[in-house]
Amino acid sequence: MNYRAIYAGDEAVNRAAKLFRQGITSYDPIPRLVDEELTALREAIDEYDPDLMLLHHPWLIDLTCGRPFIYDAHNCESVATMQRMGKNSLDYDLVHELEHDAVIEAEHITYCSEADWRTITRTWPNHADGTHIPNGTHIPKAQTNGKKLNLIFVGSYYLPNVYAAQRLADIGRRLPEYQIHLVGGASLGVETNATNVTRHGVISDDKLEQLLNEAHIFVNSVSNGSGTSLKIPQALAHGIPVVSTTIGARGYETEVSISDDLEEYPAIIRTITADWKAHHNTARRNAHNHDWANIRQDYARVIRALQ
Repeated sequence: MNYRAIYAGDEAVNRAAKLFRQGITSYDPIPRLVDEELTALREAIDEYDPDLMLLHHPWLIDLTCGRPFIYDAHNCESVATMQRMGKNSLDYDLVHELEHDAVIEAEHITYCSEADWRTITRTWPNHADGTHIPNGTHIPKAQTNGKKLNLIFVGSYYLPNVYAAQRLADIGRRLPEYQIHLVGGASLGVETNATNVTRHGVISDDKLEQLLNEAHIFVNSVSNGSGTSLKIPQALAHGIPVVSTTIGARGYETEVSISDDLEEYPAIIRTITADWKAHHNTARRNAHNHDWANIRQDYARVIRALQ
């Protein structure tokens, strides 16, 4: 099948940047706020005139103009917005309206998390049919042997990631036999003088691959946020056992060790170390549930079923 990815256009992007500088703090309503500047996108869609559109967020539903679309639900967006902005916020009202239209009008819905799907179906009983399509990763040939007691967290400079990285740095004081590796922009917001903590910052893909292949356990202690993590399947694919909060493990609940009590983390980590090989084998086996090659085939089947 033929497909095309369409850029929003410089005019809309520049307008969005200006709004951010003026104090707009939420990304979600931006497509509505720059609606008049999306002319290039509208023209490209009209020129291509697709038989089916893939709507990865509800924000651009107005641009479908009655064309059939699949709604790819990364979250129950209304709940995510309510948690961030409050139920009485204008953001919540807007997102709730957009998500309602996306869920009701879609030809089909794909979703990453069973938990979010249950929330969507409770909120809008007249929803379109849905298919679980999880987030994925590429399965590398190399994998960690776990011999180095390296705990790792990878995260962009996004506040929930910064807090998670700080928590791991703080936990590191109770795990002196382990080395803590904080990777990505999130590590730049961490304050610590612990000698077993390294803040790597933003690094190359090759360096990240090296760190993953030398990791012992991935620790994901995020306490808020949305979506299903791409970090977890990446860790599993390298054979790295994962310890996570409930929120961090959304979509992977049966594949990782879960606790929301950070006081338990040192004991959990040492328990995994005591039987690391078994946890490693389980992680690697679970990773194949998230192989992008298999996920692409599953998504293609959803599309073909609508033809």
